[in-house]
Amino acid sequence: MADVIGRRDRAQLLLAGGLALAVVLVGLALVVNAVIYTENVATREDDPAADALRGHAAIVDGAGGIVDHVNGQYVGTPYATLYGAHYDDAFVGLQSGLRTEGIARGTVLQATDSRGYEGTQIVDDTDGAFEPQYLVALGANWTVAADSRVRGFEMNVSVSGLASVDPGTVQTLLGGVTDDVFVVTVEDREGRLWQAAVYENSDTAASDLAVTVRDVQTGTYTTCSLAGSRVIVDLTAGELQSGDTRTGCPGLDFLGEATGPVTVTYGNSDKISGTYSLVVDRAAGGLRAEVNRENGVTCTDPATYSTDPANPPYALPAIYGTIVTTDYTGPGATYETETWVAPGEPGAQPQVPQVRTLSVTDQRNDTTDQAKFEVSWTAADPNAGTVNATLTVTNTVTGATQTFANRAASGTVTFLGVSGSAGDTYTFELTTSDGRYARSVTKQQDADGKQNDCGSDSNSPPSASFSYSPSSPATGESVSFDASASGDDSGIASYEWDLDGDGATDDATGVTASTTFTTAGDHDVTLTVTDDDGATDSRTRTVTVTAASGAPSVDSIGVTDQSSDGPGNSPDEIEFDVSWDVSDPDPDLSTLRITLVHVPSGSQVDTVTVGLSGGGSPQSGMNTVSWKERGVYGDDFRIELRVEDAAGNTDTSSVTETANGGAG
Repeated sequence: MADVIGRRDRAQLLLAGGLALAVVLVGLALVVNAVIYTENVATREDDPAADALRGHAAIVDGAGGIVDHVNGQYVGTPYATLYGAHYDDAFVGLQSGLRTEGIARGTVLQATDSRGYEGTQIVDDTDGAFEPQYLVALGANWTVAADSRVRGFEMNVSVSGLASVDPGTVQTLLGGVTDDVFVVTVEDREGRLWQAAVYENSDTAASDLAVTVRDVQTGTYTTCSLAGSRVIVDLTAGELQSGDTRTGCPGLDFLGEATGPVTVTYGNSDKISGTYSLVVDRAAGGLRAEVNRENGVTCTDPATYSTDPANPPYALPAIYGTIVTTDYTGPGATYETETWVAPGEPGAQPQVPQVRTLSVTDQRNDTTDQAKFEVSWTAADPNAGTVNATLTVTNTVTGATQTFANRAASGTVTFLGVSGSAGDTYTFELTTSDGRYARSVTKQQDADGKQNDCGSDSNSPPSASFSYSPSSPATGESVSFDASASGDDSGIASYEWDLDGDGATDDATGVTASTTFTTAGDHDVTLTVTDDDGATDSRTRTVTVTAASGAPSVDSIGVTDQSSDGPGNSPDEIEFDVSWDVSDPDPDLSTLRITLVHVPSGSQVDTVTVGLSGGGSPQSGMNTVSWKERGVYGDDFRIELRVEDAAGNTDTSSVTETANGGAG
């Protein structure tokens, strides 16, 4: 099986501005250098704003690396488990690494994951033509993605498998009808079209892969090429890459120009050989249903995509993106921001609502000649806004329709057909809207008394998944659990919790639960979900509880006055050697800040920040604060000490001295 694309290689955590994070992932350690900042925060030359931005960049890169890694490592896993378990577990590792580095560097750098956004990864990772799952049904011209935002769209192309044509001929072919070269066509919601032909350039002596892009709106053509036996064509970054050589390709980044979701089609997919992958912002079930509809595939035909990773091309659940919050607190700077993270996305955050599930259950029995269906759905808005749903049921035999309008984002309705409708075929179109944008998913079902789409009477088991907050609770602190990421094709009937680790899920019921832990250490929490057909699934997570944090303390301050009176018009040299002792009942001492204040003016004239080792036993040291200024010898100065631990607990103490060189 060939390597899909370089995107999986880039799933390692990236470095930004000299930063690195150590992140431990389940099943794989993505480890980079252990130093998070290149500057020494204990020096006075630090730029706090730049330090905060570097920390934010590291968090964004870390979250993006986790998204790509989880999608690539756990192919075929339900979205609820991808995000609620694998991503969440890895993100906890990221948070732990940030806390450790923050303690060492005298800052507090925190990352919080707000919510993920479901998507689908479309992959063909076996070298060959870019043909659909069943070529007989669809042919070489077919829809790849329907009405979707697209990111990470890359093709790893074998140049020897391409048609050999010159760029001038390709421009002529793109302006008419071509069966000679492979073409990717993208159309956005405003009807704007772009085409990209991929071929071997016959005008060059070397084996050059060439791409000619046609912007249909402007009528312009751009061509770029790169030599190599295999070339990666990146349609979201607008680049070509062969080995270590990477070059920009003007016009190829047209996905960033498209307005909203796009439809992607392949033309002459038998004129190319290699692998490809892309991630779209639609749930897998809805994406497959819409692609099948675009391709004219009915429930009696083979599907466009497989749901088996061993039988590509497949379309399976993925994390499209996630929202993370950065909180930075350090000497001289406080920084907080919320960021959308979607690796390889050419545009802004998706805005169009998403149908996450659409389930049609045939409830007709043999004693009636009427069609009867129960239809359930769930939808979501990428901006967490309000979603309105409309379901239209159409009898394809008679053309009769019934509309269920102004429904909630999640709901269930029962449709009853007229007498004699048993055996007819129905389509169920669900349209979701947030008032500005809308998107639809259509399914087809025969009224034959069998469950799920088109006569399949199997039941898919549910998937249990839950998150908890805070991620690192202390003894006596309330811990909240949320199982809303769990999923099922027909709906979850019950949620049961084991919160005390005794093996019995009898401590709480419902989507959410909470508890407190009185002892430090690891505590297992188990969720069991049951669907409408009685199938179950369980998920156990280990919650690590720390002892409730005690406050640090400044135990002693010693001051030696080294000040001197400047001769003549020379400035006075104010200098105090400050010795100190601090302690903390917990092993999480973080920083000590020593501030010199000129009492008559109230001005802070010098500050020194010391990064502590994090140990819980008493720590001591000596630092110097100083100031040069005319006419201040003999004035009073206050030396203030502020110690802080990793939990944000603080203690302050101060002494006042007269700057007289220790004359008393």
